[in-house]
Amino acid sequence: MFRLLLFLTCFPFLSKGQSTVSFNKDLQSKAYTQAIAEYIKAVKKIDKTIIDTLFIGRYEYLKDIKLPAIIQNTKIYKVTSDKEGDKILKHRKSFHYVNIVGPGLAKEPASFIFIRFFVEKSSGLTKWWPIHNCTIDLNYNAKTKVFKIDKHSFEYPYSNSYTKKK
Repeated sequence: MFRLLLFLTCFPFLSKGQSTVSFNKDLQSKAYTQAIAEYIKAVKKIDKTIIDTLFIGRYEYLKDIKLPAIIQNTKIYKVTSDKEGDKILKHRKSFHYVNIVGPGLAKEPASFIFIRFFVEKSSGLTKWWPIHNCTIDLNYNAKTKVFKIDKHSFEYPYSNSYTKKK
């Protein structure tokens, strides 16, 4: 089950509608930064959760994306490997981890899917508890070169002690 979930988070999702706008790396970084900011705001509002540090993966999709060290007063840390995730648990009992799946930005609106996990280590076992999926849709204004949120939505398809079904 967990392997299927990880596979799905790495599989690029398609969204409707095509745009002819091509984005350079700076604009892509700006879009990811805006999507992460909107996600953090939405989590604070919906879940009433304050996240001090957000660990982000899968690195393969984000290696060319430059993210600020802090977004919405939350430290941002890109996890580059599974081994690095294990290292984090040596210094922390648990952490919030998010996989981001983005369509590239060739689509309008640009949809980003955040799959959030609560990771904890207990009794020598590392457990990755999926919490929710959040979709953030951003529209790009070519004149102002600004991304604005179109909408966001949360899904709670997982069942575990950390999940809050709606």
